[in-house]
Amino acid sequence: MNAFYGHSPQIRLIVFLTDDSAAEHNALELCWPNEDHAPIMEKMKKILYVSSDSEMNAHCEEFEQTTKTL
Repeated sequence: MNAFYGHSPQIRLIVFLTDDSAAEHNALELCWPNEDHAPIMEKMKKILYVSSDSEMNAHCEEFEQTTKTL
């Protein structure tokens, strides 16, 4: 209920993977090596559990900047 600032994920996120398939693991590994997974997940948790629009936007921008440099 608290995730996505009390709204559906369509506010900002386009894709959020929840399946634990080998194909998705392989696709993620191609984009982000294993050593990058922990910081990415921490940033996603920040986005997921925000309490305001401005906080969500700030964390989304931080996430976008971080993933561009990986």
